[in-house]
Amino acid sequence: MSTNALGLEKSDYQGVASTLCKGCGHDSVTTALVSAMYEISIDPKEIIKLSGIGCSSKTTNYFLDQSFGFNSVHGRMAPLATGVHLAQPKAKLIGVSGDGDTASIGLGSFIHLVRRNVPMVYIIENNGVYGLTKGQFSATSHEGDQLKGRDDQNLQELDVLDLALSAGCEFVARAFAGEKGELTNILKLAMAHNGSAVIDVISPCVAYGNKDAFSKSYINTKEHTSSLHDIDIIIDGNAFSEEQLQYNFKPIGELNYNNSSLKEARSLLLEEKSTETLHTGVLYINNKKKPLYKSLEMDSTDSFTQTSKDIKLSNIDFKDVTKRWKLD
Repeated sequence: MSTNALGLEKSDYQGVASTLCKGCGHDSVTTALVSAMYEISIDPKEIIKLSGIGCSSKTTNYFLDQSFGFNSVHGRMAPLATGVHLAQPKAKLIGVSGDGDTASIGLGSFIHLVRRNVPMVYIIENNGVYGLTKGQFSATSHEGDQLKGRDDQNLQELDVLDLALSAGCEFVARAFAGEKGELTNILKLAMAHNGSAVIDVISPCVAYGNKDAFSKSYINTKEHTSSLHDIDIIIDGNAFSEEQLQYNFKPIGELNYNNSSLKEARSLLLEEKSTETLHTGVLYINNKKKPLYKSLEMDSTDSFTQTSKDIKLSNIDFKDVTKRWKLD
């Protein structure tokens, strides 16, 4: 068995056996997560896993069984993650949600997490259906989509990446569960990003969304996706930080896409609506915004190692807090 820079084997990054349908795209995301965490030598004990409710949210049980994990109620992973970050600013968070959990009941919470720049890897396993409740359309299924036993989808879809960009997200990426190599590299970059990193993963549902004409089936996704770039990654020891993980985006063919341009990212998403082509890769990356705890002028000491003496406010401190938050 080969080991990584921490002396850990790949099996140390796995979880329990999956109970999802055979061929589910979510299991491919799990495989990519295990590979990424192992290859960049992250200590599983430093990770906190979070999820909501749905088939996607079950997957946190299938990787990093040495990490602490918490399932929230439906659509409420984002506020839970915000609280965890403020209690443990140094911890690296991985959240796994679905298109229903994020783009419907959890939409408002998702937008505010991104706006606040909570440092976490936010994975949306996007299959366009509610698989856990027998295959209803989700808010990300495309207008005109068809599902067995359902009326055609006649509403405009929501683009979670467009919403993330609108809320100020500085790491926005799309991947396809059927392309493990690209997804693994995107996950590595997301782990090094010091802010909200949103990854929309087209993750087909083989039970309800695998009709060839369905927008998020394996066949249709393969026919309509195009990579923006190849990603070269050089790892210097433990690549948990941005400084230790060096990367380079290599254009594919004549496409010379600038993923540091917000304007270009917005234009690309607008163009996709008319061309029916989905681009995979890192659509936008920047690092100008402060993570939430710094915006709130907090230090990075986690609350679980503090004593009551450490967190007790003096009268002067209390007056400063009430003045800052206009509570007096």
